[in-house]
Amino acid sequence: MDPVVALNNQAASLLERRAYEISLRLLREALVLAQDRDARIQENGVGDSVDCEVHSEVQPSLLNDSHKYHDEYLHCPIRKPLNISLLEDNNDADFVYQNPLRIPNDKDEERELSCIILFNMALANHLWALEDVEKEDCALRSKRLKKALKLYEMSFSLQVDYGSMTITSILALVNNSASIYKHFNKVQRANKFYNHMLSSLMAMIELGEASEVEQLEGFLHNVSKLILRNVAARAA
Repeated sequence: MDPVVALNNQAASLLERRAYEISLRLLREALVLAQDRDARIQENGVGDSVDCEVHSEVQPSLLNDSHKYHDEYLHCPIRKPLNISLLEDNNDADFVYQNPLRIPNDKDEERELSCIILFNMALANHLWALEDVEKEDCALRSKRLKKALKLYEMSFSLQVDYGSMTITSILALVNNSASIYKHFNKVQRANKFYNHMLSSLMAMIELGEASEVEQLEGFLHNVSKLILRNVAARAA
């Protein structure tokens, strides 16, 4: 199996077990391998979407050790999704898409691979930040959320250029980014993302394609207030 695919998919398994730190180590290595291969193909080298901060965090190659990390946690069960309502002490908390993305064996375009890896890196930081609520380390939580948002945006930028992700993954990018903007009280920015998501969902429902969206109810929950607001505005 392609080492980039193997590292990402092993990291996805670890992420499902909330082994965030080890998962991120594997994902960073996978990202660098993918970008290094792309740099040898592209005359202009590595694209602007991946910055030096991501590269600077990469540890020495984990290819020989990835199975060790994977096997270490393999005996641990896949954990249930985080209950965001409990963590946020809010019964009406936003839905956060929590499923890591696996790469099919037939994907070989390096920037398509990078798009998926960046999403998983963002998700790992995002979920890790949500679990930090219990530790009451607000500064660390804020740092991880900001990093997650940056990585979501980098992944989305590659998605716009290369169109490699499923509709559920694209909605997850938009939805999770909006949730973080809302956390930082950037309500106008969050609503812009939610409106984009609402338009996409309504179009899919009208076209009879909504069944293709995983966890549709969660996405609809997050845009439901916008729907109610639009109905109220028309009634007025």
